[in-house]
Amino acid sequence: MASQSPPEASPLSQPQETQTADTSNSDLMDLFQRRGAKNLAMMEEAHRERKHDVDGLSDRDLERITISLKSDGDDDNRHSEELLKRFEQYKHHSFQVKHWKPLRPDRGLDEEWFITDPDVLPEDDPGYLCNMCRHINFTALFTQRGLPGNEVPSNPTRIKLHGLGRVMKEEGNNCVFCRLLRRKIIDNGLLSRLAEDDIQDGDFALNVIDEGPDYALRLEVELEGNGRTPERFVVQRLEEESQQPLAGRFVQQDQADMNRLRDWLRICEETHGLADQKPEIDMASLRVIDTEELCIREVDMPCRYACLSYVWGKGCQTQYTTDTRHALEAQRGLEESTLGLPQTIKDAINVTQEAGLRYLWVDALCILQDDAKDKVKIISKMGTIYSAATLTIVASTNTDPQEGLPGIGSTPRLTTQMIANIQGITLAVALHDPRQPIPDIIDSVWSTRAWTFQEQALSTRSVHFTHSQMVFKCAHTTVMLEETVPTPDPAFRHSAIEDQTEQDLMFRIWTDPSLRRYLNKGISTRNGDIIMMSEDIDLSNLDPEMKKTKAPVFDLKVDAPRDFMSSLGDIEGGSTPWDMYRRAVDNYTKRKLTWESDAVNSFVGVEHIIRQGTNTKFWYGLPSFALEHALLWQAGEPLERRSLSGKAIFPSWSWAAWRGHVSYRGRGYKNSIYWEPVSVVRWMVREKPQWFIDRFKEDGDKTVEEVEAYTQQVAEARLLLRELNGFSLHHLDTKGKDGWTVEHDEAYNRHIYTHQAYQGVKFTYPVCLPGQKIDNRPDTNGMLLFMAHAIPIVVSDMKQASFKMAIEDRFFQIGINDEARSANYRPPWQRIIYHQGYRAGFLSLNALHLLSPEPIEDNGYEYHLVAITRGSLPHVPPPAPGWDFYWNTEPRDIQYHLFDEEWRGGPSKVNVPKETAEPGSGAQNENGDPHWDQGRFNGLAVFDVYNVLLLRTRSGISERIGAGKVSYCAFGAARPEEMLVRLA
Repeated sequence: MASQSPPEASPLSQPQETQTADTSNSDLMDLFQRRGAKNLAMMEEAHRERKHDVDGLSDRDLERITISLKSDGDDDNRHSEELLKRFEQYKHHSFQVKHWKPLRPDRGLDEEWFITDPDVLPEDDPGYLCNMCRHINFTALFTQRGLPGNEVPSNPTRIKLHGLGRVMKEEGNNCVFCRLLRRKIIDNGLLSRLAEDDIQDGDFALNVIDEGPDYALRLEVELEGNGRTPERFVVQRLEEESQQPLAGRFVQQDQADMNRLRDWLRICEETHGLADQKPEIDMASLRVIDTEELCIREVDMPCRYACLSYVWGKGCQTQYTTDTRHALEAQRGLEESTLGLPQTIKDAINVTQEAGLRYLWVDALCILQDDAKDKVKIISKMGTIYSAATLTIVASTNTDPQEGLPGIGSTPRLTTQMIANIQGITLAVALHDPRQPIPDIIDSVWSTRAWTFQEQALSTRSVHFTHSQMVFKCAHTTVMLEETVPTPDPAFRHSAIEDQTEQDLMFRIWTDPSLRRYLNKGISTRNGDIIMMSEDIDLSNLDPEMKKTKAPVFDLKVDAPRDFMSSLGDIEGGSTPWDMYRRAVDNYTKRKLTWESDAVNSFVGVEHIIRQGTNTKFWYGLPSFALEHALLWQAGEPLERRSLSGKAIFPSWSWAAWRGHVSYRGRGYKNSIYWEPVSVVRWMVREKPQWFIDRFKEDGDKTVEEVEAYTQQVAEARLLLRELNGFSLHHLDTKGKDGWTVEHDEAYNRHIYTHQAYQGVKFTYPVCLPGQKIDNRPDTNGMLLFMAHAIPIVVSDMKQASFKMAIEDRFFQIGINDEARSANYRPPWQRIIYHQGYRAGFLSLNALHLLSPEPIEDNGYEYHLVAITRGSLPHVPPPAPGWDFYWNTEPRDIQYHLFDEEWRGGPSKVNVPKETAEPGSGAQNENGDPHWDQGRFNGLAVFDVYNVLLLRTRSGISERIGAGKVSYCAFGAARPEEMLVRLA
């Protein structure tokens, strides 16, 4: 029986509520009108101020998106039709600002999650719910799968509510569910980007998270983003006795539950199949802390032990040195009060014992800190030390080792669970959403340090101590949280979050050059609608056959975010060594180092992972199996050269030489039509004089006089270079007899090479097999030597420069004062490349100061663009030439033909510039692609892009100062010349 209530809470069946519901139409229309007026005002302001938009999707975002042609008869369509048929049976109750209203009152069924006549509790009752929340059956949402929502046909359930302002209203709103959401929103600043009136007029949605019948249902609260990526958090039901995976658990604020840690270790060791995955241990013994005897000692390997990963901080701490060695190795030596053992290490000793382990490895206490030989020896074994550990204990929250591990000993946890009893069940806002990066970890000082990146990557299992709970990670499954029942299945992965705004997706697809071949096209949205897009069409001149052509409709699917760490547990096997490498560099270069000279050393453990047992070398952080690609990293911010006493530490061609974030361009959408670029440089290495003399003698009969003359000639040469055999270097001379097999990866639409020598590893191009020799490309000074085609480049003020139709100039222009050529924001270190005023490419500088606008003769430098690889821009499938052509064109064949054309055939006689074309006037949406002037340099084709380096040269020695992409046609128009590059 419903209790007495104020008029706003009257049951839906009463005439008074019906009258109010009619009014709610007006409330909703007022809301939409206010939003429309505000959006229009924002657009007009942006137009007046000529504001640039920021490109909404990065390369990393695009690689998560699968775009494919929608077929009329596919299973998804049939499933959608079934959902729609069921959805249409319901009344679609909608909360519209103040009241609930059935959008289709003529239909017979109320939704199972909707309570038509709820009990109304007094406002001072602890379980009081407002007239928005009391009509929601929370028990149904947490126990019944596949319920229809109220907005669109969806599975799982989605309920949209025009009531964000109500949730955020503190005064006069004693609703327990609103208060639970409001506390989370305020504490985490989830609406800090929105103006007050946007909040009052805002929407939110309740989305059921259904990971399958074996897993507990949870509830996602999705906050309207006002055109931005929406904020999300999870509400879960707490059931202490439940053993269903993902069911919520109570978390104590004052103490971490060590039973759960032991449970995680047991699950991982028993169910994740590690027997065949044990790392190779190349150490006979290891110096560790004996947590029973409380001393430093040497133990035989292999053994079970834990590692500690933490931030040293700036303060002093107990260290293992020649002075402290005797005391620390004595029994109970670590108990000595005068040592002042940091609290974090004390807590780690406690956790090690609670985990059922005896030994603990801590760098400060297990490396002889004042012995250079011991340091070098153990640092070279860091890969083994962390990968062979049973567990890594991570002090995620620490800025100093004195701070301890939250939830261990006397170290408090700062965050507690937000809990409420609603309709007889206990609900809690999840401390962490396992589908998203955990802020306590990614925003910590620990996550900014380069050495901890390696430690994290190498660890088979780790437990992070955060401000609210323990977080367990292993390389074989998803994270396990103290607040949920663990998921024992190593194949389980949390569902992906649709965290791309629909506006960003639509805009990127609309502007994708490879889709211009379709005059009309449609995009199927996440709610089942189809949005049609059309070019401006002159119907009077349109081919009659084109008029009959049905417009294609594309489906979009968004995967979970992927970085280097998530690649380590890639159960689908989609990551190649190159994928892992570029993700590692992207993540690693965001980290900081105390000592600049550690930039390469602290990456060595990561190299060990990327190598995956293959015959590969790394030079200053760049792999031999893809050296040309690895040279083409691009700055994500202005970089600074690493130096010691004013002298550069590493060669400029390595990202390790520069302080700041760098990354590699991706392959477009996850399933883009894309051939990997191939090398177009001829590699040289220094060689000793005797090598040349011996080859001279072997080349036919030579007289003594001829040998003596040649020997003298060699002795007088300033530079002796041997060209590496390109056919051998690129594995072209052994094709068909070296055991490499080509497969078609249809999920990614790429060619994959596999070999029996490297079981389970996938490659985008063959690599050196075991035992094959790998020539060192850098010389002893770190210099790379190669022949490449190069074009001079000058800085040009594009406000003053004019274009020339006739092909004359044998140089490129780097534009300045050309911001109007970009439709969105372009950072100042990113520049457009021109040829005679026509747009030809795009360039990313290492740093702004490296390119002087002064004439070449004034600064002593020469500047060149040199071609390193040649390839194509990514295309949306299907391939324009057809699938047979695409799959039958093998990467090794491409390497052979393009390399041959580069050095024998010369520039294309077909793909030539149009000298009568005028420059395009439209601004381009910058995303790192060259966007050349297609009227001048032709439209998109295959193998129509050079990947280039920008070099600054003085006295014959070059420095790498940028990288980019240039139209193949434009490059040929500038008539490149051969250049011996000595890149230091």
